[in-house]
Amino acid sequence: VGDVVEKQGGECLAANGVADHVHILARLPPTRCLADAVRAIKATTSGRARRRHGLVHFAWQEGYAGFTVSRS
Repeated sequence: VGDVVEKQGGECLAANGVADHVHILARLPPTRCLADAVRAIKATTSGRARRRHGLVHFAWQEGYAGFTVSRS
C-alpha cells in the first residue's frame, strides 16, 4: 500500500488491516484526487494479492470512506 501511495505523490504514514478491511493514514498532495488515489490502491493491491499470494477470489468492496485529519 505504501508503494502505491508514494507513486501517487503521497506519503503513507500508517497502514494496517484485518480480514475484511484496511485503514490507511496517508498524506496526499492537494492536486491528487482521493478517488483516483483509492482506485490506484485497490487496483494495484488486488492484482498483487492474486498474483503473489494466489488469492484468486480477492476483491475490494465497492465503496470507501475518506477522512481528513489535522495535528490538533
